[in-house]
Amino acid sequence: MTEPAIRRSLLFVPANRPQLFTKALAGSADMVCFELEDGVGPDHKDEARAHMLSFFADADSHTAAGRQILMRINHPATDAGKADIEAVLSLHGPAAGVMIPKVSSAEELQTIDAGLRTGGFDGPLFILIETVLGLEHSFDILRASERLEMVLFGGVDLSTELRCTPGWEPLLYARQRLVHAAASAGIDIMDMPYLNISDTDGLYQEAVSAAHLGFTGKAAIHPAQLDPINKAFTPSQEQVSYAKTVVAAYQQSPTGVCVLDGRLVEKPVVDRMKRVLALARAAGKTR
Repeated sequence: MTEPAIRRSLLFVPANRPQLFTKALAGSADMVCFELEDGVGPDHKDEARAHMLSFFADADSHTAAGRQILMRINHPATDAGKADIEAVLSLHGPAAGVMIPKVSSAEELQTIDAGLRTGGFDGPLFILIETVLGLEHSFDILRASERLEMVLFGGVDLSTELRCTPGWEPLLYARQRLVHAAASAGIDIMDMPYLNISDTDGLYQEAVSAAHLGFTGKAAIHPAQLDPINKAFTPSQEQVSYAKTVVAAYQQSPTGVCVLDGRLVEKPVVDRMKRVLALARAAGKTR
C-alpha cells in the first residue's frame, strides 16, 4: 500500500498579515495556505499578493518545517484572480500548490490547468467545491486534472447557494456526495473550517464525525484549532493495536477469512486496517 500523505490539517493565513507567516509555519499544521481570496478584503488584495511574493522570494521559505504550502487564489475569471495567476507564474524555484476556488465544471478546471501549465507552473493543484454546480459535477471535476491532489469542501459558500444553514445536518448529503467523488478519484478530501474558534469541543466532535464519513482532514482558521483536528485524524494507539491484531490474524489464516473476537474478518476489513497503520506510520505513531 502506498503511504498516504499527511494532510490532516490546513491552516488558512491571510496573506495581508505577513506577521503571521512564521508562526503558522512553526505550528502543527500539516499544510499552510496563504489566503488571497475570501479571507482578504477587496481593498487589500494587492497588498496580500505583494506579501506572498515577498515570502516566496526566499527560495527556502516554502519548505520551512516540512509544511506543504499552498496559495488560495481568487477565481481566475476575476481581475484579482488574473493578477494572482500572473503572480504565481512569476515565481521561481520549487512550486507550492495552487488552490482554486469555486470550481464548477471539469472543463473549467482543465482550462485553468492548461493556462498554468502553459505559463510554466508545474506544481500540484487543489480545489474548492463550493457551488451547487460544482457539487453536481464533482465526479467529473475530480478526474479532470492529473495534478489535482486534494479537494476542500467549501460548506460556507455552498450553504448559501443551497439556501440552508452551514450546520452538520443540512450539509450532510453534500459532504457525503463529495467524499464519494473524492474516494472514486483516489484523492484526499478536507472538510470545511469550524467557524466557532472558542468551541474546541464542538470542533473536535465535528472533526471526528468528518473522519468517520471519510474525510482525510479538516481546514482551520486559527492555530488553536490544529491540535484537536490533528488528534481527530490520527489513529489512536488503541486503533493501531487493534489494526495490527486484525492484520496478523488475517495473514495467519489459510482460508483468506477468519473470525476475531466473534467478528468476521475479510479482505476489505484488512485493507481498512492497513490504511489505519499506514496513516499511523506517516504520522510517526508506529513503525
